Amino acid sequence: MLLQLAWHRACCIVILGVAYSCWADAGLHHPLCPCRAAITGCFCLQGDATAKALVDDLASLMATHINTFDARGLANASWALGKLKYASNPKLPALIAAAAMDKMEAFSAQNLSNLLWSFVYLHHRNDQLLTAVAQQVRNAIQCIMYVLCQHQ
Repeated sequence: MLLQLAWHRACCIVILGVAYSCWADAGLHHPLCPCRAAITGCFCLQGDATAKALVDDLASLMATHINTFDARGLANASWALGKLKYASNPKLPALIAAAAMDKMEAFSAQNLSNLLWSFVYLHHRNDQLLTAVAQQVRNAIQCIMYVLCQHQ
């Protein structure tokens, strides 16, 4: 039991660390860093006011500065929120989707996978994003097929 609790705390530290680094990469900083939340105890959002405040504030910053995130930052921040199964701002997934569609060409396969995975856990469906991702995957497959056909 103690090992499971330690593992859970370590996973939560990594998750919030990923989220915080994405925001920092976008030039956003917050006085509640993951280190402070780690000192207060468990990162579990249920019952941890500091961690919840951090996620709420980072989500608010992300919503305000969504256009400063690159494709990797959007995907990783969305993944972190999905992993926590928490988005304090119900409009944030739609904002992430819109920003992702504007930067679709820059998304790697891993970024696309993380983004779509996160939307499942945030209980958000965006048909326009799904269509854009499908088109991006279709284009990548066509490109691969073209290269393969050139070498035969």
